[in-house]
Amino acid sequence: MATLKDIAKRAGVSSATVSRILNQDETLSVTPQTRERVQEIARELNYKKKSSPSSKTVIGIFQWVTLFQELEGDSKRNRAVLYDRESRNPPRLSE
Repeated sequence: MATLKDIAKRAGVSSATVSRILNQDETLSVTPQTRERVQEIARELNYKKKSSPSSKTVIGIFQWVTLFQELEGDSKRNRAVLYDRESRNPPRLSE
């Protein structure tokens, strides 16, 4: 699989420039020809953006209670809030 460095070398620009072009950074001052050349080389090399590892992370927040607190306390307090970042679902309470 192609890397930003591979694309940069073929295009004659820095890997930072390649990154900014592929992330559609409009504040980057490059010619339209350079922008198109980098995008074309990325297509030729079948460049695929790496997904962030945190995008598939499920986060859980738990409240730890003793058995006595669980038996005597409010059952609604003893739930975990789960959020699935990959599917962009809103937080939900587990049962």
